[in-house]
Amino acid sequence: MNPSGIPLAGGLFALPVDDGLVLYSQRKNRVFILNHSGKLVWNEISAGAAPAMAAQELAEAYGIPISAAVADVAATLDQWKAEGLIEFGEEAAQVEPPIAAAPAGKKFPTHSEYTYRMLGRCFRVRYSDPCVEFQAHPRLVGAIAARDTAECELGLVDDDGVYRLFIDGTEASANLLPEKTLGSFFGYLVEFLHPGLPLLVKVHGAAVGRQGRAVLMPALCGAGKSTLTAALTQRGYTYFSDDIAPITAGPVAMVAPVPIDIHLKQGSWAPLAPFISTLASQPEIMHGGAHMGKYITPAEPARAIAPWPVGWIVFPFYKPGARTRLVPLSPIETLAHIAASRSVVPAGIENLKLILDFIRRTPSYLFELDSLDEAVAELETLWS
Repeated sequence: MNPSGIPLAGGLFALPVDDGLVLYSQRKNRVFILNHSGKLVWNEISAGAAPAMAAQELAEAYGIPISAAVADVAATLDQWKAEGLIEFGEEAAQVEPPIAAAPAGKKFPTHSEYTYRMLGRCFRVRYSDPCVEFQAHPRLVGAIAARDTAECELGLVDDDGVYRLFIDGTEASANLLPEKTLGSFFGYLVEFLHPGLPLLVKVHGAAVGRQGRAVLMPALCGAGKSTLTAALTQRGYTYFSDDIAPITAGPVAMVAPVPIDIHLKQGSWAPLAPFISTLASQPEIMHGGAHMGKYITPAEPARAIAPWPVGWIVFPFYKPGARTRLVPLSPIETLAHIAASRSVVPAGIENLKLILDFIRRTPSYLFELDSLDEAVAELETLWS
């Protein structure tokens, strides 16, 4: 236990960034971002100070009443406990029980089967039922190919509420949440399309480019990244991906293409009508069994076939009535946004250091937007 009496979780590494602190949990393979006040409290607690002493330091640093500082420290410790940075009693020993593998030789039904070709590589996917098919297939419709000899065969299976991924007959993932197995599916697809490519991070976001440089757009669902990506591809930008953007390690970070179809929710159809004349005639398709969407496949000449250098990181965020502009972000703000976008960070503190190096040398912006026309025009200024 920490000398302060606060049981900090094991396997935590701290990296100072700007005036904040980045905590990496080796056990959870997660990144936590602390601002300046959070850094102050963490440094006090981890050095063995009691919460009251941390509150005193906080009050002196910010010129606030001690009562307010005590409340802030208590709230901070509660938040850290909820996030697993502090573990009491049996919590430290709690481990999520693994899901048993499917019995050897168990046969699963095949509802549908498709062969796809992407970036010159051919793969086949078998779906056990319509709900599983809805999770992945709409993203891959533009890659449907004539049945051919596949280089690998994947299986997406709903096994009585356990969602399993099979790769060439071997179970590779099992989860109770379908989105986790879907993440494993597309994660493997990245590795299949780019064998041997040294990956730094798989960003949940889109990427487009022009004049040999790409802009990376990490975002959560509903932020407007797909709408913006679709508009940009209609304005001559090269398309890399709409939902998963692999970034390579090395002195020059590159984004590798994963040209899945662009998913457009209903709220984007009207704003995109001036950009895509055929959008109204596109069929509505159930997405993930939850809502209707439309999918567009960027024309083949507009699709990237090789990695490009990342020139900028932009976090789009649709906000009605907002002034459309690019607002510079600090490295720690950028890392916080990437972590919030649910991007996949490979395990290891050294890899996290490499990601921070990439962020430090790449201009990053928060991009609140309202008008799609204004957003396209504003992004063009990056290349000017």
